[in-house]
Amino acid sequence: MQSSAALGNIHLANSQIADNIFDAASTTNTTAIRFPTAFAAITNVTIGNNHFNGWSTPASTGHIQNYQGGFGSLLLQNGAIVRSEYPMLGPTGQHLYSSIGGAEGRSTESGAQSLMVGSGTVWKMTCQVRDAPGGASTRTFTLRRNDVPTPMTCSITGTSTECAPAVGSASAPIAFAPGDQLATGQVSTAAPSLKATQGACVLLVSYDTAM
Repeated sequence: MQSSAALGNIHLANSQIADNIFDAASTTNTTAIRFPTAFAAITNVTIGNNHFNGWSTPASTGHIQNYQGGFGSLLLQNGAIVRSEYPMLGPTGQHLYSSIGGAEGRSTESGAQSLMVGSGTVWKMTCQVRDAPGGASTRTFTLRRNDVPTPMTCSITGTSTECAPAVGSASAPIAFAPGDQLATGQVSTAAPSLKATQGACVLLVSYDTAM
């Protein structure tokens, strides 16, 4: 699926790519599934139960390139949904951090990082709080890699209690290498007030090493 003379006027919806065997040994291509980089809309596209053999890593470039979390559901071999929890989010502006698969909510990132074993990809992230921030207050959750924020962000503002992957760089997959340290970070702003609450994010993580 490549953008060409259509100049991005591509619509793809309510479809699936499933139950295929993608074998790199029988092709000169370098990517199994490649989404366009310019398009009008891609929604409700399910990718699942496919077998990828011999493609380059990470999976976000060798197996499925140009994927965005807002495209639809994704089910991968060696992939799973993991939680990153915040047991208590305070009523003032603050920075907190939790590990991938943990529930720390620490004020310092060094105690809330997950050491990644092998290479892989974080494909998407969605977050929820029990109580809406209210007013113009905001809680923004960000995937962090080696103490640096990545483009994968998720913001909850006003009367909303959840954020979901949207089209754009904020929902593009993030690859990680062996030994990388991952965490999620939460930054809150009170405008003018912010309700104390509980929060959590779920992330779809896959590993390039067969398990």
